[in-house]
Amino acid sequence: MRSLWAAYLRHGELSADRYAKKLGYAFELIEYLDVYERPLDGATPFRRGRSHPYAEQRIGRLLK
Repeated sequence: MRSLWAAYLRHGELSADRYAKKLGYAFELIEYLDVYERPLDGATPFRRGRSHPYAEQRIGRLLK
């Protein structure tokens, strides 16, 4: 059940990212992810049940 909940939360994060991009805040979000989230991804790269997508994945989607 925990992995289903984590997948639901990851989907919510990606939806929020799309909305931020729609509002014109993509570059601000990319800057935040690069400075604050990417270092955390390197510290725990294979943690099971992640509730957030990797910063690299989120940045890539924002740049499309």
